[in-house]
Amino acid sequence: MYALVDVTAAVPPAVAVTRDHEALQCREYRSCTTWRPNVPPDAWSSSTTELIVTASAAHPMVTGLLALQADPLHPAANAGVVTPRVKAMAAAITAMAVTGRRRRVPDMEAHFRSTSSCKNFDRTPRPGHPPLPHPCDSVVMKPVRWGVLSTSSFAENTFIPGLRKSPLIDVCAVASRDFGRSQAFAERNHIATAYGSYEELLADPSIDVIYNPLPNDMHVEWTRQAAEAGKHVLCEKPMGMRASELEVLLPLSEKVHLAEGFMVRFHPQWTQTRELIRSGALGRVTHMHVAFSYHNDDPANIRNVADNGGGALYDIGCYAVVAARWFMDADPVRVAAVADTDPAFGTDRLTSALLDFGDGRVCAFSVSTQSVYHQRVHVFGTTGRLEITIPFNQPQNAPTVYLVHHGQSTDGLDAEQHHLPTDDQYTLQGEAFSRRVRTESPSSAALLDAMQNMRIIDAIFRAAGSGRFELV
Repeated sequence: MYALVDVTAAVPPAVAVTRDHEALQCREYRSCTTWRPNVPPDAWSSSTTELIVTASAAHPMVTGLLALQADPLHPAANAGVVTPRVKAMAAAITAMAVTGRRRRVPDMEAHFRSTSSCKNFDRTPRPGHPPLPHPCDSVVMKPVRWGVLSTSSFAENTFIPGLRKSPLIDVCAVASRDFGRSQAFAERNHIATAYGSYEELLADPSIDVIYNPLPNDMHVEWTRQAAEAGKHVLCEKPMGMRASELEVLLPLSEKVHLAEGFMVRFHPQWTQTRELIRSGALGRVTHMHVAFSYHNDDPANIRNVADNGGGALYDIGCYAVVAARWFMDADPVRVAAVADTDPAFGTDRLTSALLDFGDGRVCAFSVSTQSVYHQRVHVFGTTGRLEITIPFNQPQNAPTVYLVHHGQSTDGLDAEQHHLPTDDQYTLQGEAFSRRVRTESPSSAALLDAMQNMRIIDAIFRAAGSGRFELV
């Protein structure tokens, strides 16, 4: 069980610390795995300092080390690890957190490089994730410069506000095929540079990362062009319209970072609940139910245009697929599906699918673009049930909650409520990608993960047409 360290109002709580000297989990890395330094208790101060300091360089609001001094029950305090050097580092971190300025912390690198925990840092990733950056790699990281490929309302209202919360990210350019539209977008969102074509943005040598929220049928082509221009690319989901389309990106994925934008995998609601499942809190996981729907029958909306990759499965079914892979910790071997097609749009307005993971484990989901708004994830085990009430559109400026049921009542009112502090999954995703750009060599791991998502979606489309199970 992780306990939040209390800090001052000016510096909200953001560092989770265990009570057993064994593991620390920092927000910076929890999207991939819990960092478990292989060090004895007497070296725990080094581990504590590294994680909190690394997080502080990425989050202006993060500190917590000073709070250890005020907690007589904390094992670090009992072990006498709050040394003068630790206090000096903590003071610098606090100043950085309060002022929002990044600066080098006294003795930081020397202290990191000399600790045994640096040598024993475990970079082993969780399945589907790249190796973790070493805490010593970027005490103060140069902000990554992002350019936005389109003036979509989603980018303006959701994605860019999330990126703007991080000092690791500088959103400094936007492009549209209409310069007037691009210029107006830049002015509204305080973006320094506006371009009247996508090509101009890709040619800008100052841009490190391209965010690609174009319509689904344009994802692969403009991701390819951006990668060929030497830009790292975070592409909105789904990354393509067929798995085979992504093969053209494989050679480029070894030169630049390419990833699919499933922000949900970075929210602590997802990372903590998966660790809960892995701990055995639900017993053996047997099945899942996922529901996601909204009502949109506007013929002009891109989500209802078949040629652009509209429809329920592409737009929100991809989230159900990712949820199934994430919480089952595996890939399905075969799928069955039924779909209802809108006669005017030619898109699936309802798709229901059954994903068979083998060993009797399944995930059933239904997604719809013409039903009442709703979303939910249920994971069932032999001894418990996990319920995530807002699994996909977690609020960017409000706390979240998930429930654990143990079957003691049929109405579910006995559920354990696990409340999480406010987090923005778009901020966390943007920071994780930016840190990867600064600290990791490109690899095909993220692209291969996107290709697997598309293979499952391809199989669901085939199954809906054939009326039988289809192999993934």
